[in-house]
Amino acid sequence: MCRNLVSASLEGCKFERSIVHFIIMRNPQLVHVNLSGLASVTNSTCRMLAQSCPLVQSLNVSFCTNADARGLKRVIENCRRLKELKACELHINDAGMMQALFKRNAMERLQLGDTTGVTDEHIRLLVEGVDPEIDPFTDRSTAPPRKLVHLDLGRCTLLTDNALRHLTGNVPNLQQLELGGVVSLTDAGLSQLLPTLPKLEHLDIEECVELSNTTLFNIARGPAAKALKHLQISYCENMGDVGIKELLCKCESLWNLEMDNSMSWHSQPSTRECKLT
Repeated sequence: MCRNLVSASLEGCKFERSIVHFIIMRNPQLVHVNLSGLASVTNSTCRMLAQSCPLVQSLNVSFCTNADARGLKRVIENCRRLKELKACELHINDAGMMQALFKRNAMERLQLGDTTGVTDEHIRLLVEGVDPEIDPFTDRSTAPPRKLVHLDLGRCTLLTDNALRHLTGNVPNLQQLELGGVVSLTDAGLSQLLPTLPKLEHLDIEECVELSNTTLFNIARGPAAKALKHLQISYCENMGDVGIKELLCKCESLWNLEMDNSMSWHSQPSTRECKLT
């Protein structure tokens, strides 16, 4: 009977599809919607949300394995206030969703961790569009910078350094970047991206096994050195004492450093309080 809901969290509920659709239809004022883990959520649910709830700003459909990029495209196009989208562990193989995100350029928090199908080309479409104008002097897209402050691409295993090159210079407001488990990434890709992220506070590159001390040096000597607070480098076995020491000396705001199963550390600990795991 509720008709005035602004926030609805149905996470993990075993509601039938008709019940979920009924709640959506009866509450056009919804702003925050959490449908995470509902097997009953499909692309038709996304279409109904797009038609009935144009005020939605935050949507969580993570682990809704019966929905995909086609349904999310409708939400992005119709819910013009949408700023936060959590869609982890979905199948994203439709370029249309990324094109819609580019056209809107309103998304601030985009979480696509553990999604299948996301490629370097999807990232290019996200930040540059379909047919971008190229600056003849820089050989880069002239598309306006994205408004993203949080981007989660963790364990999107099809991504390579090319995805990082597309992001370079296009996400200057990024504060949180999650790339853990993207095993193809190398120091070369991050060496281009990191200098363009002056506001970066949280970086997850755990299990990126190709990365070495070079990346730690780039972090410590880059524009985000004073902003960085959280760094996850667990299972990065090519990183060692020299890089960690440089990091702790230069990153004055760092208070959480996760580096289990990555290296032995024999340097003298910093006098700053810092949680090491």
